[in-house]
Amino acid sequence: MRAYELSNLIGKYVRIERPATDLEKEHYQIETYGGSGIVQTVWDVTVGVEVCFDYGMGVTVYTEHEAKTRFYIAPEEQWEGKPYEHIWGPA
Repeated sequence: MRAYELSNLIGKYVRIERPATDLEKEHYQIETYGGSGIVQTVWDVTVGVEVCFDYGMGVTVYTEHEAKTRFYIAPEEQWEGKPYEHIWGPA
């Protein structure tokens, strides 16, 4: 996967996630790896594609995990001007 393939996500509210690896589960006690927000930029990095959200954090879509990575795009009328909890439910 390359950054230009994800450039259509810029300006959209997106949730990106994949199942956590065994190492991530053991060290971070998480079931999924990912994040969500309004996508501001995407760029190629050595290990895949970095997706940066409007609040300054980002998610790396690792090449080795891209087949398991899922992208959920919220319709604009669902998120425009509304808090995070309204879109995906409480964290």
